Amino acid sequence: MCDAHDAGASAAAPAATSAAGAVVEPQHYTPTLLLQAALASTTNPSNSSEATSYLQGWVEESDDGIGASWQAAAELVRLIYPPTANRNLEHCIGQHQPPIDVVEQAIIAHQESAHAAATSPSSQAVAISIPNQLHVLRTTSSGVRTLLLTLLNTKIRHSPSSVSPTENVVASLLDSVWCGLVYLSGTDGVGEPDVASGGEINSLCSTVCALAVRTKGGVPMLLQMAFAGAVNAESLSSLSGGGNSSAFGSVSGASGRQDNKNGRLGPIVALKIMARIPAEAAECSTCPVADIEADMLACVGFVLDVVCMVLNQLQQQEQQRIGANDGTKLALQVLSNWAGPCHITLTQISSVPLSSLADPTSIPKQQRPSLLDMLISVLSQPTSQSVPFDVVVAASEALMVPVLDGADFGTPTRLQASVALLGAIPSRGFLLNPIKVATEAVWEGDEAVRSLSNLASTIAAEEVDLVAEGAVPGCLELVDILLGLQVHRVHSAAIAPLETWLAVQDVPPSDRHPNFSAPLFGRVVQALLLRASYPRDFVSWEEDETDTLDRQEFDEMRRLASDILTSTYYLLRVDYIDVIVSSVSGRQSSWEAMESALWCLCAVSRDIVDEVKKNTDESNKAAKKLVGLAQQLCASDIQRQHVLVREAVATFLGKYSPIWNIHLSDSILDILAKLKAYVESGTAQAAAKATRQVLLGCSKSLILISQRAHQAHAGAVGTPTRTTPYVVSVALGTMMETVLSRGEEESVRLVAEGSARLCVQLRDWPLVQHSLCAVVDPIRTRLSLAFEHIQEHHQQQDQARLESCFHSLSSCLGAFEEVCRFCDVSTASSGDGMPKHHPLVEALTAVWPVITDISLSQTCRSHESTMTAVLAVHSALLSNTPELMAPHFPATVTFIVKLYEDQNNSAALDYVAAAVEQFGSAGSGEVASFSDLLAHLTRCTTSYLTTSRRPRDCPSLVEAYLEMCRRYLLYCPHALVACPEFSSIFALAVGCLGECSGNDCRAALLLMAQIIGYKNLRVSQTTSAVLNAASGTIDHLISRHGEAICKKCISSLSGSGPQMLWPACSECLYALVSYLCSVSGGEPLAWKWMCLALEADAKRLSPETRQAVISILFGFAKDKNSKSKPRAKMLLTDYAKLCSGDSSPAVLTSYSV
Repeated sequence: MCDAHDAGASAAAPAATSAAGAVVEPQHYTPTLLLQAALASTTNPSNSSEATSYLQGWVEESDDGIGASWQAAAELVRLIYPPTANRNLEHCIGQHQPPIDVVEQAIIAHQESAHAAATSPSSQAVAISIPNQLHVLRTTSSGVRTLLLTLLNTKIRHSPSSVSPTENVVASLLDSVWCGLVYLSGTDGVGEPDVASGGEINSLCSTVCALAVRTKGGVPMLLQMAFAGAVNAESLSSLSGGGNSSAFGSVSGASGRQDNKNGRLGPIVALKIMARIPAEAAECSTCPVADIEADMLACVGFVLDVVCMVLNQLQQQEQQRIGANDGTKLALQVLSNWAGPCHITLTQISSVPLSSLADPTSIPKQQRPSLLDMLISVLSQPTSQSVPFDVVVAASEALMVPVLDGADFGTPTRLQASVALLGAIPSRGFLLNPIKVATEAVWEGDEAVRSLSNLASTIAAEEVDLVAEGAVPGCLELVDILLGLQVHRVHSAAIAPLETWLAVQDVPPSDRHPNFSAPLFGRVVQALLLRASYPRDFVSWEEDETDTLDRQEFDEMRRLASDILTSTYYLLRVDYIDVIVSSVSGRQSSWEAMESALWCLCAVSRDIVDEVKKNTDESNKAAKKLVGLAQQLCASDIQRQHVLVREAVATFLGKYSPIWNIHLSDSILDILAKLKAYVESGTAQAAAKATRQVLLGCSKSLILISQRAHQAHAGAVGTPTRTTPYVVSVALGTMMETVLSRGEEESVRLVAEGSARLCVQLRDWPLVQHSLCAVVDPIRTRLSLAFEHIQEHHQQQDQARLESCFHSLSSCLGAFEEVCRFCDVSTASSGDGMPKHHPLVEALTAVWPVITDISLSQTCRSHESTMTAVLAVHSALLSNTPELMAPHFPATVTFIVKLYEDQNNSAALDYVAAAVEQFGSAGSGEVASFSDLLAHLTRCTTSYLTTSRRPRDCPSLVEAYLEMCRRYLLYCPHALVACPEFSSIFALAVGCLGECSGNDCRAALLLMAQIIGYKNLRVSQTTSAVLNAASGTIDHLISRHGEAICKKCISSLSGSGPQMLWPACSECLYALVSYLCSVSGGEPLAWKWMCLALEADAKRLSPETRQAVISILFGFAKDKNSKSKPRAKMLLTDYAKLCSGDSSPAVLTSYSV
């Protein structure tokens, strides 16, 4: 053995020595050079790019003839795992250390070379000491071998059948890998492998499994080799695959001829191999699926026997044969891994008796327990000493897979097994005992609780009919377990039972046990009230330092619980509200209970509101309880409330606003006052959202309050309810003032929207104007104040104060934008005093001078976000009040263009797009102006995107520009086609396809789709005539850019682009193909482009599938009925799924029917 190693070392040493410097990529793959590259990438990561490229080339078979790199792989593995190791294994064991192998000699040579270079008189490098500690050398050597094995595994998995290894190469690889496994798996065939070798052993197991699943009959033969000597010959003979590979046969025969101490694997390694096989089978895409499935199904019986043997030894406390808990966990992992792909059912594990693999005479056949019995026994132990928590986790996951498999649903054997599972709960403590033990072990047992919760929930959900009937022992106990888990301190354990309650609700009440209807779900609501509560000492997610609550889990739990609460409400009706309200009716209720109760009410607010609107006796009872709770909350002291309770109260008041509109109409202003107080207390976001909901949901009541106050003040009807006729206007103005001073921009926008939408619904038009002015006045005041402060602090160069003023400016402009956007006269109710002019005139007259001053200020113009807000106001005014903006339009356009020249602000393009939509259909003079404007903006944009920034760096600008061009196409097509930059616009859109990948790319695709498919646009006859007149230009653009467009669409659908682009790519591609099929000589050209694009980007698909896609698409393109386009887009979506592996070619047959 030493001679062999010396020879290997002498071959590898020169390569290792040269690894100290740069690795020059060779022209062939050899074991020595592969080892050299691995050493370089492992020991010198900072200078390993060439070595990494060389290794990657070996993996991908690049720069070499087919088969040469496989031969190098076989020689390399034989070099680092020489077969002579088996014959000298006993000698190595006696020395208590493995022999120094070729990798270790290469490392020593590499270090000696580096040491010599560092100590040379001409070198300034620091000397490198050779690692003389044996364990350091062993670790490094194992790391190099593991790296090479990882690369080899990748090569095996991803090599197509055309470059797969020959049978001789497979035999050589197996022989060497097997020697390495035997060498590292343990000293006497029954012990445990060295922990330091765990990663290397796992890689060796992956290698041998990858080879086995790619060889017909390889899986059964691999298991024969792995368990030789560990089980009786009769059991091994049951392993008969669908073939007999000579590669596996030669290794199996050689292994069988050797002495057990020298030839067999340790049980731990054998179990690792068995556990790894399903994963390798799932990753194999180069072999027929039927062959792999046949091999694995032939081994199912043997696999179950092995799992039985290990679990039986656990029960009998004979763990010395297989490494105690490690062997048990591996056996359970084997069951988990095999149960899914082989569809191992509950029936199978309940009917497979223990096959006495180790001792055929130990247990009479009729007394042998089933695998299900053993799993129940593992999950019924009363102490953690009997079964450790990690074994409990593994057993739970292993049992859950057969429970989930539905192949035996409805069979008597499945029913019998399910009854046994349920009956074991009260009789043996199944689930109960380990949950109790794990609960008492804080932190240590949390993962076990989570796994047991998943298992209990799965049993209940899969056997829901049996459980809901409640006629079998254990059903009531299982539900009690789930209710306990619903409020368990381990938050993740409370998520799984939620699915059970949904499953029970799907069972008709007539088929349930009486306790599993209203009584059960009353308890579920109480459990969810506790589960949805925050910890008592919780402040906020930002300040939570206890780390006891995971935000993602908490949000997921509340999301799932919402569905359960909704369906529970329809079962309990008014009792649902009773349960929740009674939980917080006492004065001593904690803040977390109050917040949780309000959340439970808000979760079903839409359903409760719909029921209350039906005005039945039961719904009126529910409304009365909610009104009482609302009055209680409005009378509460805000200062004593937790911040989360304030948010919950505000949300509650907003979501139930339609009920207040009916049953609390005289107190709407009090609710608004309460929400205003919440804004002042620091919960502006929730209060602002609720304010918008109240203003919209209670609009009828507010309109009535306003009318009564106005009439009463005039002395027409009744007695005044307030001292001013404008009570609603005052309330809106004070709320707007408050939120402007305390809230962020989003909160300000919400209140402004709700106020504007309410104002335009008032019947009395002077009242509408007054209310709008009341809303806008605080906006104008703060706008002016912020602008004055900007002018003042700009001179003082107070940057912090300046930014605060700019932020206030943007908030005020955002509020005014919302007022302009939603001040839509067409939605106003008819009534007295209908307007002769727009109601926003008076408010706009007050604000316009301030906006003009801001626009002219150089300080403000240099602040991009401020100018964006100004432009957004201009766009909103132009879209909703074009008659008011028409006199200002020329000056505004000049300002917009100048701003775009200076800042390239995308909001300027949004304004031009709105202007084109409003004024684009005007006379010829305007068309010429719009054409010149488009040409100028195009030149500015093109220059910016080619000299300053790339399209991928400014997606919002690209999207705004292309959307503006699309508005030109639809509303002012003459200006677009007459624009001298029309060709540049199209070319820019095509160029953006290569760099953009989001909404900007989508905008480019839609623009080109509409230009190319202009004949099918639903536009006016005038627009169609203009576009038809430009057909020559469009033909030229398509002939110039069509192939690039086709390639981009196919490439994105094939997987290079995000899924969000699939519809736009399908639209554009269909438009292109349809247009070419309609012109002379276009169809052959389109066919050619499609073939080239598919050949380049759809290599995963067969040539027949690609041709089928093209033929079907062209059939739709030439068929002009209304269903062709949607079906073509569906076809291209299916093509994208084919490329991603989410569909099969059989889906194409539906298009030929």
